[in-house]
Amino acid sequence: MNRPAARSPIASIPLEGVRVARIGRPDLAALAALRGRPGVRVQVQGESGGEGGPGLAWVAWEPAAPGARDPVVEALLPVPGVVFFRKGGGGLWSRVGRRLPEFAEGPPEGIDRPDWGWPLDRALVPEAIRGRRAGTVVEPIRLRLVRDAAERRATAVLVAIEGLLPWVERAPTARLQGLRGSRAGDRVLLIGDRLPPVVGLGRFWGDRVLRPVGFRLDPDLSEPMLAEAVGLRGADLALFDREGRVEVIPDRCLSVVSRASVRGMAGIDRRATGPGSGGGGNPGALP
Repeated sequence: MNRPAARSPIASIPLEGVRVARIGRPDLAALAALRGRPGVRVQVQGESGGEGGPGLAWVAWEPAAPGARDPVVEALLPVPGVVFFRKGGGGLWSRVGRRLPEFAEGPPEGIDRPDWGWPLDRALVPEAIRGRRAGTVVEPIRLRLVRDAAERRATAVLVAIEGLLPWVERAPTARLQGLRGSRAGDRVLLIGDRLPPVVGLGRFWGDRVLRPVGFRLDPDLSEPMLAEAVGLRGADLALFDREGRVEVIPDRCLSVVSRASVRGMAGIDRRATGPGSGGGGNPGALP
């Protein structure tokens, strides 16, 4: 013959009219789901008017109507060591399951007042929210040059100074207009719509991000996005060589191309006097 399953001693005792409970202080978490319920008040050991042993908490609430479910009782029933109290004749508190009143270990004085203790939502607060660093949303990518069969109009050419000088000496002054240049060592980068027909060190396409003709950058981003990715500021330019290396050219290093400036870079110290000499301009390297 099978024996009936063991039942909790409290579960077998009628709990109607119960309105006070004593639990361990850490067990207040059992009431977390009832933080928004009005009328539930709490007092823990160490607060004004608190009684009971160390680490204890008293809970008081308005009891449910006869025959109705009491959510506070249901939340506290699984708590180990919970002790329920109800108020009997003569205004004395007795422990549920006992007939005699509790004096030494009974509820604290005034526990049945509506202003006793603290509301549950003030005594039981969620754990502090701790911010965490957001994970990487966009993984960094590396720009690389890939072959490109699309036809591109060259907007810049890199030439050696000695290769540029003969063309500059023969070209009409009007042909020099619209060209800007920047010198780095014995090389000159020329930028413009009408580039000189000279054998250079490489031709490039683009406006602010100059890429070798016959190549494009992968991923194929728009020029404003490329400029931002490279970190360009203002009107600065970026020059990619065929190895994928990038060089930033500040806008202040670009100046108008003239015969005098190219002659100065080539080490020729003479003054042009004839018409169409491009006069004016200090000989020397382009700024």
